[in-house]
Amino acid sequence: MFAGFISSIIYHERLLKRNILPSYDILNRYGLVRYTKWVFGTREPLQDVLSNHALTGFSPLISLLHQPEEVYKQRSFIEPIQYYKFIERFWNPSTTIALPNITIYERSWKENNKFVSRLSVDGIHAIHRGKWEGFFPNTDLLGLRWMNPHTEFAGIIIRENGKPQATLRIKNVRLDVHPVRKGVKPTFHVHIYMKAFVREVMGDISNEKIKRIAEKEVIEQVRGTFLKGVERGVDLFGFEETLYKRDVEAWKQFAKNHENKISAEALDGVTVHLYLSDSGKMKQNWFYPDDLLPK
Repeated sequence: MFAGFISSIIYHERLLKRNILPSYDILNRYGLVRYTKWVFGTREPLQDVLSNHALTGFSPLISLLHQPEEVYKQRSFIEPIQYYKFIERFWNPSTTIALPNITIYERSWKENNKFVSRLSVDGIHAIHRGKWEGFFPNTDLLGLRWMNPHTEFAGIIIRENGKPQATLRIKNVRLDVHPVRKGVKPTFHVHIYMKAFVREVMGDISNEKIKRIAEKEVIEQVRGTFLKGVERGVDLFGFEETLYKRDVEAWKQFAKNHENKISAEALDGVTVHLYLSDSGKMKQNWFYPDDLLPK
């Protein structure tokens, strides 16, 4: 096998828990292994992941393992990471790496009336200062996409009284994270700017109400994901890195005590600015108009 053809590398959770430095060393000292390959973690047997191929009729290279960016463009949830970015973040003492975890779904696709397995990303492994800090499933990470300026295409369900009324597609996410208080216990205020269009309407609901519910939902998801990380001492939103980039002296004061962690009080506030651009190819009204009938 020619090592220059390697397009992805998978770290098993067992290795992440122990020490990935020996594998890091050999991968970087060997000159043929490129820095552009994709990096994943997994909890599945490696032989099962590597033997899972693309759907019939497609090249094995057209798969999540080798072209994850195509999947991310259609559903921006957990951003794939290339090896050169992984290395840069690994050696940055302020950065928490969100390493995508790849798994096998056994009963989601059918071919000739038989279930066929496929690869999917079901969470992340958090790595900080070279150490594994835990696995977080997708259900804990709903707010992660709104804190990522690379989010290209993501969805929100608009519910009223527990019933779905509409769905939105979010694109063009932009962030502005301001350190409010610095020092040993820094706090941050987050402004999230996003553009959305109405993808589906299932009830009689106004644009103003859609916008209000969507902004509230984004705030709740961001706070929920942040607190899931804080519970386990993990900075899922990279607030420490923001402090490092904005004011390195303030970061040194925070990081002087190596046991310091971002606290629950660090999220001072979240403000969402959502702009509804259009309603797709159809008008916003979903009901059958009375003026079509004779009078």
